[in-house]
Amino acid sequence: MTTESKYTGLTFARQCDECKQGMNEGYVICNGEQYYCTDECLHKHFTHEQWYELHENGDGESYYSAWEEDEHEYKQMPDGTLEEIERPDENIEEIE
Repeated sequence: MTTESKYTGLTFARQCDECKQGMNEGYVICNGEQYYCTDECLHKHFTHEQWYELHENGDGESYYSAWEEDEHEYKQMPDGTLEEIERPDENIEEIE
C-alpha cells in the first residue's frame, strides 16, 4: 500500500530563485530564466538600473507578472518545501 505525500493545500505558480519560497506574483527575468518574489530578492541580483534595462519600459523579456490558479506548478509540503505538481500528460491519446 502506498500513501501519497500530504501537502498543506497551498499551491504556487513559481518558485523564487533567491529565497525558494512559492510565489503567485513577482518578477520574471528573461522570459522565465529566473523568478524573484519581492523587490528585496530581485535587488540581491540586479540593481534598479539593471532591472529597468531588462524591463525596457514594458517592451523587454523581463516583467512583473501575476499567475492564475490553473498555472500553479508547485505544492507546499508540511515542512515548507515545494514539490512540483504532477499532472497527466494532456497530449497522450487514449488507446482504445
